[in-house]
Amino acid sequence: MKAIQLVAHGTPGKFELRDVPEPNAAAGEVIVQVQSCGLNHLDLWLEEAGLPIPVPLPRTPGGEVAGRIVEVGGGVMDWRPGDRVAVQSNLFCGECEYCRRGEESFCLRAEMLGIERDGGFAEKVAVPARTLTRLPEGVDFDTSAALTLAGSTAMHMLTKRAQVRENDWVLVIGGASGVGSAAIQIADRVGQMPVSHMILIALAGVGAGAINAVVGSGTLITFPTLVALGYPPVTATMSNAVGLVAGGVSGTWGYRRELGGQWHRLRWQIPASLIGAGVGSWLLLHLPERVFEKVVPVLLVLALGLVVIGPRIQEWARRRAEQSGQSPEHVSRRRMATLVFGTFLIGIYGGYFTAAQGIMLIAVMSALLPEDMQRMNAAKNLLSLLVNIVAAVAYTVVAFDRISWAAAGLIAVGSLVGGWLGAHYGRRLSPTALRAAIVTVGAIGLYRLVTI
Repeated sequence: MKAIQLVAHGTPGKFELRDVPEPNAAAGEVIVQVQSCGLNHLDLWLEEAGLPIPVPLPRTPGGEVAGRIVEVGGGVMDWRPGDRVAVQSNLFCGECEYCRRGEESFCLRAEMLGIERDGGFAEKVAVPARTLTRLPEGVDFDTSAALTLAGSTAMHMLTKRAQVRENDWVLVIGGASGVGSAAIQIADRVGQMPVSHMILIALAGVGAGAINAVVGSGTLITFPTLVALGYPPVTATMSNAVGLVAGGVSGTWGYRRELGGQWHRLRWQIPASLIGAGVGSWLLLHLPERVFEKVVPVLLVLALGLVVIGPRIQEWARRRAEQSGQSPEHVSRRRMATLVFGTFLIGIYGGYFTAAQGIMLIAVMSALLPEDMQRMNAAKNLLSLLVNIVAAVAYTVVAFDRISWAAAGLIAVGSLVGGWLGAHYGRRLSPTALRAAIVTVGAIGLYRLVTI
Protein backbone atom coordinates (compact mmCIF):
# COMPACT_ATOMS: atom_id res chain seq x y z
CA MET A 1 0.00 0.00 0.00
CA LYS A 2 1.00 3.66 -0.34
CA ALA A 3 2.02 5.82 2.63
CA ILE A 4 3.60 9.22 3.13
CA GLN A 5 6.51 8.83 5.54
CA LEU A 6 8.82 11.26 7.30
CA VAL A 7 12.35 10.06 6.57
CA ALA A 8 14.37 13.02 7.92
CA HIS A 9 13.66 15.74 10.51
CA GLY A 10 14.05 19.40 9.59
CA THR A 11 12.31 22.65 8.73
CA PRO A 12 11.11 21.50 6.34
CA GLY A 13 11.59 17.80 6.94
CA LYS A 14 11.91 15.24 4.19
CA PHE A 15 8.81 13.26 3.24
CA GLU A 16 8.52 10.44 0.73
CA LEU A 17 5.59 8.61 -0.84
CA ARG A 18 6.49 4.96 -0.36
CA ASP A 19 5.22 1.45 -0.88
CA VAL A 20 4.96 -0.15 2.57
CA PRO A 21 3.60 -3.49 3.80
CA GLU A 22 -0.09 -3.58 4.63
CA PRO A 23 -0.76 -3.67 8.40
CA ASN A 24 -2.01 -6.84 10.09
CA ALA A 25 -4.82 -6.83 12.65
CA ALA A 26 -3.50 -8.21 15.93
CA ALA A 27 -5.87 -9.52 18.62
CA GLY A 28 -8.18 -6.69 19.73
CA GLU A 29 -7.29 -4.52 16.70
CA VAL A 30 -8.97 -3.54 13.44
CA ILE A 31 -7.70 -2.35 10.07
CA VAL A 32 -9.23 0.96 8.96
CA GLN A 33 -9.29 2.03 5.31
CA VAL A 34 -8.38 5.70 5.67
CA GLN A 35 -10.86 8.09 4.03
CA SER A 36 -9.70 11.32 5.69
CA CYS A 37 -6.80 12.30 7.93
CA GLY A 38 -6.35 15.70 9.56
CA LEU A 39 -3.11 17.69 9.82
CA ASN A 40 -2.40 18.48 13.47
CA HIS A 41 0.34 20.60 15.03
CA LEU A 42 1.73 17.34 16.43
CA ASP A 43 2.65 16.44 12.84
CA LEU A 44 4.65 19.67 12.53
CA TRP A 45 6.45 19.02 15.82
CA LEU A 46 7.24 15.52 14.56
CA GLU A 47 8.64 16.99 11.37
CA GLU A 48 10.85 19.46 13.29
CA ALA A 49 11.94 16.92 15.95
CA GLY A 50 10.26 19.21 18.45
CA LEU A 51 8.62 16.50 20.55
CA PRO A 52 9.94 15.61 24.04
CA ILE A 53 10.41 11.96 22.99
CA PRO A 54 12.67 10.49 20.28
CA VAL A 55 10.76 9.16 17.28
CA PRO A 56 12.48 6.54 15.12
CA LEU A 57 12.29 7.15 11.38
CA PRO A 58 10.81 6.47 8.95
CA ARG A 59 7.42 7.24 10.51
CA THR A 60 3.98 7.59 8.93
CA PRO A 61 2.38 10.71 10.52
CA GLY A 62 -1.32 11.41 10.92
CA GLY A 63 -3.24 11.08 14.16
CA GLU A 64 -6.71 12.31 13.16
CA VAL A 65 -8.18 9.41 11.20
CA ALA A 66 -11.64 8.61 9.86
CA GLY A 67 -12.53 5.73 7.56
CA ARG A 68 -14.13 2.31 7.15
CA ILE A 69 -13.19 -0.95 8.84
CA VAL A 70 -11.89 -3.53 6.36
CA GLU A 71 -10.64 -6.23 8.75
CA VAL A 72 -11.11 -7.18 12.41
CA GLY A 73 -8.66 -9.09 14.59
CA GLY A 74 -9.30 -11.85 17.05
CA GLY A 75 -11.55 -11.05 20.02
CA VAL A 76 -13.21 -8.03 18.38
CA MET A 77 -16.96 -8.47 18.84
CA ASP A 78 -18.55 -5.03 18.43
CA TRP A 79 -17.21 -4.03 15.01
CA ARG A 80 -17.69 -5.36 11.48
CA PRO A 81 -16.07 -4.65 8.09
CA GLY A 82 -17.81 -1.68 6.50
CA ASP A 83 -18.47 0.19 9.77
CA ARG A 84 -17.77 3.94 9.51
CA VAL A 85 -15.48 5.02 12.33
CA ALA A 86 -13.26 7.72 13.75
CA VAL A 87 -10.11 6.82 15.69
CA GLN A 88 -9.12 8.39 18.99
CA SER A 89 -5.58 9.67 18.50
CA ASN A 90 -4.51 8.71 22.01
CA LEU A 91 -4.37 4.91 21.81
CA PHE A 92 -5.07 4.13 25.46
CA CYS A 93 -4.49 0.72 27.04
CA GLY A 94 -7.92 0.31 28.68
CA GLU A 95 -6.41 -1.48 31.68
CA CYS A 96 -4.45 0.97 33.86
CA GLU A 97 -5.95 2.79 36.86
CA TYR A 98 -6.73 5.91 34.83
CA CYS A 99 -8.40 4.02 31.99
CA ARG A 100 -10.58 2.14 34.48
CA ARG A 101 -11.75 5.52 35.86
CA GLY A 102 -12.63 6.80 32.39
CA GLU A 103 -9.63 9.17 32.29
CA GLU A 104 -8.01 7.70 29.17
CA SER A 105 -6.07 10.89 28.42
CA PHE A 106 -3.88 10.09 31.46
CA CYS A 107 -3.27 6.47 30.38
CA LEU A 108 0.05 5.17 31.68
CA ARG A 109 0.74 3.07 28.58
CA ALA A 110 -0.80 5.17 25.82
CA GLU A 111 0.63 5.55 22.33
CA MET A 112 -0.01 8.56 20.12
CA LEU A 113 -1.15 7.59 16.64
CA GLY A 114 1.25 8.97 14.03
CA ILE A 115 3.97 9.54 16.64
CA GLU A 116 4.69 6.33 18.53
CA ARG A 117 3.14 4.10 15.85
CA ASP A 118 2.41 4.65 12.18
CA GLY A 119 -0.59 6.86 11.55
CA GLY A 120 -3.14 7.79 8.94
CA PHE A 121 -1.10 9.33 6.11
CA ALA A 122 -1.52 5.94 4.46
CA GLU A 123 -4.16 3.87 2.73
CA LYS A 124 -4.75 1.72 5.81
CA VAL A 125 -3.91 1.84 9.51
CA ALA A 126 -4.09 -0.71 12.35
CA VAL A 127 -5.60 0.55 15.63
CA PRO A 128 -7.03 -0.97 18.85
CA ALA A 129 -10.78 -1.54 18.56
CA ARG A 130 -11.34 0.15 21.94
CA THR A 131 -10.23 3.50 20.46
CA LEU A 132 -12.94 3.58 17.79
CA THR A 133 -16.02 5.82 17.69
CA ARG A 134 -18.90 4.94 15.39
CA LEU A 135 -19.80 7.69 12.89
CA PRO A 136 -23.47 8.51 12.30
CA GLU A 137 -24.48 8.51 8.65
CA GLY A 138 -24.94 12.28 8.72
CA VAL A 139 -21.30 12.96 9.64
CA ASP A 140 -18.82 12.92 6.74
CA PHE A 141 -15.25 11.67 7.02
CA ASP A 142 -13.60 15.08 6.54
CA THR A 143 -15.58 16.64 9.40
CA SER A 144 -14.84 13.72 11.67
CA ALA A 145 -11.10 13.79 10.96
CA ALA A 146 -10.99 17.50 11.67
CA LEU A 147 -12.62 16.97 15.09
CA THR A 148 -10.94 13.76 16.26
CA LEU A 149 -8.09 15.36 18.25
CA ALA A 150 -8.80 19.10 18.23
CA GLY A 151 -12.52 18.65 18.95
CA SER A 152 -12.04 16.19 21.79
CA THR A 153 -9.39 18.45 23.35
CA ALA A 154 -11.77 21.41 23.24
CA MET A 155 -14.67 19.34 24.59
CA HIS A 156 -12.58 18.05 27.50
CA MET A 157 -11.26 21.44 28.56
CA LEU A 158 -14.67 23.13 28.36
CA THR A 159 -16.96 20.48 29.86
CA LYS A 160 -14.61 18.59 32.20
CA ARG A 161 -11.90 21.03 33.27
CA ALA A 162 -13.71 24.39 33.15
CA GLN A 163 -17.19 22.83 33.55
CA VAL A 164 -18.73 25.58 31.41
CA ARG A 165 -22.48 25.78 31.81
CA GLU A 166 -25.31 27.66 30.12
CA ASN A 167 -24.99 31.49 30.20
CA ASP A 168 -21.25 31.41 31.09
CA TRP A 169 -18.92 33.84 29.28
CA VAL A 170 -15.98 32.06 27.63
CA LEU A 171 -12.74 33.63 26.40
CA VAL A 172 -11.05 31.46 23.75
CA ILE A 173 -7.38 32.25 23.18
CA GLY A 174 -6.35 31.54 19.59
CA GLY A 175 -9.85 31.22 18.22
CA ALA A 176 -8.62 30.66 14.65
CA SER A 177 -6.77 27.45 15.57
CA GLY A 178 -8.26 23.99 15.30
CA VAL A 179 -8.83 23.65 19.05
CA GLY A 180 -9.96 27.28 19.30
CA SER A 181 -12.54 27.07 16.51
CA ALA A 182 -13.89 23.83 17.98
CA ALA A 183 -14.06 25.45 21.44
CA ILE A 184 -16.08 28.38 20.06
CA GLN A 185 -18.62 26.06 18.47
CA ILE A 186 -18.91 23.88 21.58
CA ALA A 187 -19.27 26.87 23.91
CA ASP A 188 -22.01 28.27 21.66
CA ARG A 189 -23.98 25.06 22.09
CA VAL A 190 -23.54 24.49 25.82
CA GLY A 191 -26.96 24.14 27.42
CA GLN A 192 -28.72 23.13 24.20
CA MET A 193 -30.28 19.81 25.12
CA PRO A 194 -31.24 17.29 22.41
CA VAL A 195 -34.83 16.08 22.44
CA SER A 196 -33.62 12.53 23.05
CA HIS A 197 -31.85 13.71 26.23
CA MET A 198 -34.99 15.52 27.37
CA ILE A 199 -37.04 12.34 27.00
CA LEU A 200 -34.46 10.21 28.81
CA ILE A 201 -34.18 12.61 31.75
CA ALA A 202 -37.96 13.00 32.07
CA LEU A 203 -38.49 9.21 31.98
CA ALA A 204 -35.73 8.76 34.56
CA GLY A 205 -37.60 11.30 36.70
CA VAL A 206 -40.83 9.29 36.43
CA GLY A 207 -39.02 6.11 37.48
CA ALA A 208 -37.18 7.84 40.34
CA GLY A 209 -40.36 9.48 41.65
CA ALA A 210 -42.24 6.18 41.64
CA ILE A 211 -39.41 4.23 43.30
CA ASN A 212 -38.86 6.93 45.93
CA ALA A 213 -42.53 6.84 46.90
CA VAL A 214 -42.57 3.06 47.30
CA VAL A 215 -39.03 2.16 48.31
CA GLY A 216 -36.43 4.92 48.07
CA SER A 217 -33.17 5.08 46.07
CA GLY A 218 -34.71 6.66 42.97
CA THR A 219 -31.54 8.74 42.72
CA LEU A 220 -29.84 5.58 41.46
CA ILE A 221 -31.87 6.06 38.27
CA THR A 222 -31.59 9.80 37.72
CA PHE A 223 -28.00 10.33 38.90
CA PRO A 224 -26.40 7.75 36.55
CA THR A 225 -28.61 9.03 33.71
CA LEU A 226 -27.27 12.57 34.11
CA VAL A 227 -23.66 11.38 34.42
CA ALA A 228 -24.05 9.18 31.33
CA LEU A 229 -25.31 12.21 29.39
CA GLY A 230 -22.16 14.15 30.25
CA TYR A 231 -23.06 16.11 33.39
CA PRO A 232 -20.26 16.44 35.98
CA PRO A 233 -21.01 14.37 39.14
CA VAL A 234 -21.49 17.34 41.47
CA THR A 235 -23.76 19.10 38.94
CA ALA A 236 -25.72 15.86 38.52
CA THR A 237 -26.09 15.50 42.32
CA MET A 238 -27.36 19.05 42.79
CA SER A 239 -29.67 19.07 39.76
CA ASN A 240 -31.08 15.72 40.83
CA ALA A 241 -31.78 16.89 44.39
CA VAL A 242 -33.59 19.99 43.13
CA GLY A 243 -35.67 18.03 40.60
CA LEU A 244 -36.73 15.23 42.95
CA VAL A 245 -38.38 17.66 45.38
CA ALA A 246 -41.51 17.62 43.20
CA GLY A 247 -41.67 13.83 43.33
CA GLY A 248 -41.24 13.92 47.09
CA VAL A 249 -44.23 16.25 47.39
CA SER A 250 -46.53 14.02 45.31
CA GLY A 251 -45.31 10.84 47.04
CA THR A 252 -45.79 12.31 50.52
CA TRP A 253 -49.25 13.61 49.61
CA GLY A 254 -50.22 10.17 48.33
CA TYR A 255 -49.27 8.67 51.72
CA ARG A 256 -50.87 11.43 53.83
CA ARG A 257 -53.39 9.06 55.49
CA GLU A 258 -50.62 6.82 56.80
CA LEU A 259 -48.91 9.82 58.43
CA GLY A 260 -51.80 10.17 60.87
CA GLY A 261 -50.90 9.51 64.52
CA GLN A 262 -47.12 9.74 64.00
CA TRP A 263 -46.55 13.32 65.12
CA HIS A 264 -45.27 12.29 68.55
CA ARG A 265 -42.21 10.80 66.81
CA LEU A 266 -41.98 13.02 63.76
CA ARG A 267 -41.73 16.17 65.89
CA TRP A 268 -38.29 14.87 66.94
CA GLN A 269 -37.27 13.27 63.67
CA ILE A 270 -38.09 16.29 61.50
CA PRO A 271 -35.57 18.67 63.19
CA ALA A 272 -32.96 15.90 63.10
CA SER A 273 -33.47 15.46 59.36
CA LEU A 274 -33.38 19.21 58.68
CA ILE A 275 -30.16 19.77 60.64
CA GLY A 276 -28.52 16.68 59.16
CA ALA A 277 -29.46 17.75 55.62
CA GLY A 278 -27.89 21.16 56.20
CA VAL A 279 -24.65 19.55 57.35
CA GLY A 280 -24.65 17.14 54.40
CA SER A 281 -25.24 19.94 51.89
CA TRP A 282 -22.31 21.87 53.33
CA LEU A 283 -20.10 18.79 53.08
CA LEU A 284 -20.96 18.30 49.38
CA LEU A 285 -19.74 21.79 48.62
CA HIS A 286 -16.50 21.35 50.59
CA LEU A 287 -15.46 17.68 50.41
CA PRO A 288 -14.59 15.41 47.47
CA GLU A 289 -17.54 13.25 46.45
CA ARG A 290 -15.44 10.08 46.77
CA VAL A 291 -15.44 10.50 50.57
CA PHE A 292 -19.05 9.27 50.73
CA GLU A 293 -18.92 7.06 47.63
CA LYS A 294 -16.57 4.68 49.44
CA VAL A 295 -18.91 4.13 52.40
CA VAL A 296 -22.26 4.16 50.56
CA PRO A 297 -22.16 0.45 49.54
CA VAL A 298 -21.34 -0.60 53.12
CA LEU A 299 -24.19 1.52 54.51
CA LEU A 300 -26.61 0.13 51.95
CA VAL A 301 -25.69 -3.49 52.77
CA LEU A 302 -26.29 -2.81 56.47
CA ALA A 303 -29.58 -1.08 55.69
CA LEU A 304 -30.84 -3.98 53.57
CA GLY A 305 -29.88 -6.39 56.33
CA LEU A 306 -31.92 -4.39 58.83
CA VAL A 307 -34.90 -4.33 56.47
CA VAL A 308 -34.76 -8.14 56.20
CA ILE A 309 -34.46 -8.82 59.93
CA GLY A 310 -36.70 -5.92 60.94
CA PRO A 311 -39.74 -8.13 61.73
CA ARG A 312 -37.63 -10.34 64.02
CA ILE A 313 -36.29 -7.31 65.84
CA GLN A 314 -39.82 -5.97 66.23
CA GLU A 315 -41.03 -9.32 67.55
CA TRP A 316 -38.15 -9.48 70.02
CA ALA A 317 -38.89 -5.93 71.22
CA ARG A 318 -42.61 -6.78 71.54
CA ARG A 319 -41.89 -9.81 73.73
CA ARG A 320 -39.55 -7.83 75.97
CA ALA A 321 -42.17 -5.11 76.39
CA GLU A 322 -44.84 -7.65 77.33
CA GLN A 323 -42.52 -9.38 79.82
CA SER A 324 -41.79 -6.05 81.52
CA GLY A 325 -45.48 -5.18 81.70
CA GLN A 326 -45.33 -2.41 79.09
CA SER A 327 -47.44 -1.93 75.99
CA PRO A 328 -45.95 -3.52 72.86
CA GLU A 329 -46.38 -0.15 71.20
CA HIS A 330 -44.24 1.59 73.81
CA VAL A 331 -41.02 3.22 72.56
CA SER A 332 -38.50 3.84 75.32
CA ARG A 333 -36.49 7.04 75.61
CA ARG A 334 -33.34 5.17 74.64
CA ARG A 335 -34.92 3.82 71.47
CA MET A 336 -36.35 7.23 70.66
CA ALA A 337 -32.93 8.86 71.13
CA THR A 338 -31.37 6.20 68.90
CA LEU A 339 -34.08 6.77 66.29
CA VAL A 340 -33.53 10.55 66.30
CA PHE A 341 -29.75 10.19 66.13
CA GLY A 342 -30.04 7.69 63.27
CA THR A 343 -32.39 10.07 61.46
CA PHE A 344 -29.82 12.86 61.92
CA LEU A 345 -27.01 10.74 60.43
CA ILE A 346 -29.17 9.70 57.48
CA GLY A 347 -30.04 13.38 57.00
CA ILE A 348 -26.32 14.16 56.67
CA TYR A 349 -25.95 11.36 54.15
CA GLY A 350 -29.07 12.45 52.25
CA GLY A 351 -27.95 16.07 52.06
CA TYR A 352 -24.64 14.92 50.61
CA PHE A 353 -25.47 12.06 48.26
CA THR A 354 -29.30 11.41 48.49
CA ALA A 355 -29.13 7.91 46.94
CA ALA A 356 -30.88 5.20 48.98
CA GLN A 357 -31.58 7.43 52.00
CA GLY A 358 -35.17 6.16 51.97
CA ILE A 359 -34.02 2.56 52.34
CA MET A 360 -31.78 3.56 55.24
CA LEU A 361 -34.63 5.37 56.98
CA ILE A 362 -36.90 2.35 56.60
CA ALA A 363 -34.11 0.14 57.97
CA VAL A 364 -33.62 2.25 61.10
CA MET A 365 -37.34 2.55 61.78
CA SER A 366 -37.86 -1.19 61.16
CA ALA A 367 -35.27 -1.99 63.80
CA LEU A 368 -36.56 0.47 66.41
CA LEU A 369 -40.30 0.95 65.96
CA PRO A 370 -43.29 -1.39 66.45
CA GLU A 371 -44.89 0.06 63.31
CA ASP A 372 -46.61 -1.09 60.14
CA MET A 373 -44.44 -0.97 56.99
CA GLN A 374 -46.80 1.35 55.12
CA ARG A 375 -46.84 3.85 58.00
CA MET A 376 -43.04 3.78 58.18
CA ASN A 377 -42.95 4.30 54.42
CA ALA A 378 -45.14 7.40 54.82
CA ALA A 379 -42.76 8.81 57.44
CA LYS A 380 -39.82 7.96 55.20
CA ASN A 381 -41.36 9.92 52.31
CA LEU A 382 -41.88 12.99 54.48
CA LEU A 383 -38.38 12.94 55.99
CA SER A 384 -36.72 12.32 52.61
CA LEU A 385 -38.71 15.20 51.14
CA LEU A 386 -37.50 17.54 53.88
CA VAL A 387 -33.88 16.50 53.31
CA ASN A 388 -34.23 17.13 49.58
CA ILE A 389 -35.81 20.54 50.20
CA VAL A 390 -32.96 21.62 52.47
CA ALA A 391 -30.37 20.33 50.02
CA ALA A 392 -32.11 21.99 47.07
CA VAL A 393 -32.33 25.35 48.86
CA ALA A 394 -28.68 25.15 49.91
CA TYR A 395 -27.50 24.30 46.40
CA THR A 396 -29.65 27.04 44.89
CA VAL A 397 -28.32 29.71 47.25
CA VAL A 398 -24.66 28.70 47.25
CA ALA A 399 -24.16 27.12 43.82
CA PHE A 400 -26.96 28.43 41.59
CA ASP A 401 -24.71 28.50 38.51
CA ARG A 402 -23.60 24.88 38.95
CA ILE A 403 -27.14 23.48 38.70
CA SER A 404 -28.48 22.43 35.31
CA TRP A 405 -31.92 23.96 35.58
CA ALA A 406 -33.12 22.33 32.37
CA ALA A 407 -32.27 18.88 33.75
CA ALA A 408 -33.72 19.73 37.16
CA GLY A 409 -36.96 20.91 35.56
CA LEU A 410 -37.34 17.73 33.49
CA ILE A 411 -36.70 15.57 36.55
CA ALA A 412 -39.24 17.62 38.50
CA VAL A 413 -41.98 17.09 35.92
CA GLY A 414 -41.23 13.38 35.61
CA SER A 415 -40.89 12.74 39.34
CA LEU A 416 -44.12 14.61 40.11
CA VAL A 417 -45.99 12.09 37.96
CA GLY A 418 -43.90 9.18 39.20
CA GLY A 419 -44.41 10.07 42.86
CA TRP A 420 -48.16 10.05 42.45
CA LEU A 421 -48.09 6.71 40.61
CA GLY A 422 -45.78 5.16 43.20
CA ALA A 423 -47.93 6.26 46.11
CA HIS A 424 -51.16 5.21 44.38
CA TYR A 425 -50.01 1.65 43.75
CA GLY A 426 -47.47 1.28 46.56
CA ARG A 427 -50.10 1.74 49.26
CA ARG A 428 -51.81 -1.42 48.02
CA LEU A 429 -48.76 -3.64 48.67
CA SER A 430 -48.76 -5.97 51.64
CA PRO A 431 -46.01 -5.43 54.27
CA THR A 432 -44.18 -8.53 53.00
CA ALA A 433 -44.41 -7.42 49.37
CA LEU A 434 -43.27 -3.91 50.27
CA ARG A 435 -40.31 -5.29 52.23
CA ALA A 436 -39.40 -7.56 49.29
CA ALA A 437 -39.61 -4.59 46.91
CA ILE A 438 -37.28 -2.57 49.15
CA VAL A 439 -34.71 -5.36 49.31
CA THR A 440 -34.88 -6.03 45.56
CA VAL A 441 -34.52 -2.40 44.52
CA GLY A 442 -31.84 -1.90 47.15
CA ALA A 443 -29.83 -4.84 45.81
CA ILE A 444 -30.08 -3.44 42.28
CA GLY A 445 -29.06 -0.03 43.58
CA LEU A 446 -26.08 -1.55 45.38
CA TYR A 447 -24.94 -3.18 42.14
CA ARG A 448 -25.25 0.12 40.28
CA LEU A 449 -23.38 2.03 42.96
CA VAL A 450 -20.50 -0.41 42.76
CA THR A 451 -20.36 -0.52 38.97
CA ILE A 452 -21.10 3.09 37.79
